[in-house]
Amino acid sequence: MINQAPNTSPVMNQGDLMPRRNPNLVQRIASAIFNAQPNVGPQSVDKESTSTGIQNESGILSNVFDRQFRIDTNRRAVYRDVDEMDNASEEASIALDIIANNVTTSEDGVQMSVVIKAEDDAVQEIIDNAVKVVKLHQKIMPMARNLVKYGDSFTEPVVNNKGEISDFKQLPPATMHRNETPTGQLLLGKPRYTDGKCVNGRNETAFEQRVVDTGDIIATFFPWQVIHIRLNHDGFTPYGRSHFRVARSTFKKLQAIEQSLVVGRLTREYLKLIFYIDTTGLSKKEKTVALTEFQQNVTQRINVDGRRDSPFSVMTDFFISTGWIKLGSQVQPSKSQVDVLDPKNVGIHEITDVEYLHRKFIATLRVPPAHLGFEKDINAKATLTLQDTQFIRFLRSVQQLLGQGLEQFIDLVLLMNGYDPETTIYEITWPKLSATDQMNDAQSELWRSQADQLNLMNKVVSPRWIQVHRYDMTEEEIAEIEKENEEIAAQEQAKLEAQAQVQAGIQDQQAESNQERQLELVKAKGQANGFNKNGVNSNGKAIIKNG
Repeated sequence: MINQAPNTSPVMNQGDLMPRRNPNLVQRIASAIFNAQPNVGPQSVDKESTSTGIQNESGILSNVFDRQFRIDTNRRAVYRDVDEMDNASEEASIALDIIANNVTTSEDGVQMSVVIKAEDDAVQEIIDNAVKVVKLHQKIMPMARNLVKYGDSFTEPVVNNKGEISDFKQLPPATMHRNETPTGQLLLGKPRYTDGKCVNGRNETAFEQRVVDTGDIIATFFPWQVIHIRLNHDGFTPYGRSHFRVARSTFKKLQAIEQSLVVGRLTREYLKLIFYIDTTGLSKKEKTVALTEFQQNVTQRINVDGRRDSPFSVMTDFFISTGWIKLGSQVQPSKSQVDVLDPKNVGIHEITDVEYLHRKFIATLRVPPAHLGFEKDINAKATLTLQDTQFIRFLRSVQQLLGQGLEQFIDLVLLMNGYDPETTIYEITWPKLSATDQMNDAQSELWRSQADQLNLMNKVVSPRWIQVHRYDMTEEEIAEIEKENEEIAAQEQAKLEAQAQVQAGIQDQQAESNQERQLELVKAKGQANGFNKNGVNSNGKAIIKNG
């Protein structure tokens, strides 16, 4: 509104600068959406009506936003969201594959995921047989992928009637429930079955498996029957947390914007045609009939070969007759014409918001962009950056958790074969995460060796101290190394002495040869001065043969 005082320039209030909005616009849009698609948009229970019957527009928008982007923290809701991300997001699916591959696959392609070594040959044979029977190398990669995806991995070591482990079966996390005491210990209730049907109630055993839809219990387990690995466990809940838990909101927003962008490109990118039909002198009813006939003639399907019709498209050309018409005493051209309406919207081509959400989504995956192919600088793929270092540390944490689960499996195998896991020594070794890992290890070892050398030169430590504290050597190992060093030193000394003898012989030969050459030179010089070949001159004087 403009307030104008007499004989003064117009003064504009700050409120006049604000855009004017129709208070019923949002309501009409929401009603149109609901009428077209009853299952989409605000439902009747979402209406926030007042005593006057006027709906709260902010409430409608809030309900629509919550319906689309609300994040449920329920464990099964998280599982559903990450399943959708794995199926609908290329970045999320590839990130899971990269993490699982790096955790369980060696660089050379020879090692099969994980190596378990025992000191006792009999124990080693038992472990190798169990790993072969359950096909651990084939199942460890899906275990790693599902652990990162869901945050929980439930695996059942299946025992046959002979008391042998015959399978290592993954259980769907959405069906599994963990029951703990207030102190965090697993319940020790006994699973009970009647005619093959579980008769336990809820919260009686350590683990129970329920039907997702009905909640009926179909199986219960002792603590040792299920190996539960938890990722990102905070210590306050019985379950882990998915690696994608914080990416769900960003994924939903990014997906919605990408879909709207595609729809906008498909529906608003083509040129629109405006037809101007000359209806001069016609009544309102006749104008309507003329426009309808023209529309039908333009948009009707044209028969191609008796079997197919060619519909109207944006590639169609129009041919419209025109001419001059007389209105009273004036003659003017006909008004029939076709114009082009450019529907292009600058906002369709502006994707800054898409790029922002995409960068945010990639950041939540914790996989370096170069590994996903989104790094602009191609050299970053071969360069050890801070992102690579953090990524490797995350992979090591996944290996550590999987290793703890495998320890439970190996301990169970040992117990069923009469061995005490507490006194049986074995080691689980995971593959190197990358070539950069090996390079870092070699560089670190070089720096440690240089530091040890400086400490030895400054007499800060002794060689034995380095062997004991740096390399954890036993007395037997130190004695063996000293013996080998003495043998090597003796061999080196013998080699040096042999080389010295050879060198002395060469020097003697060279000295004798030098004397002979010197004598020949003296004789030659004497002959030139009048001495004969015997070294005697004409006066009877002789030269010394030894020069």
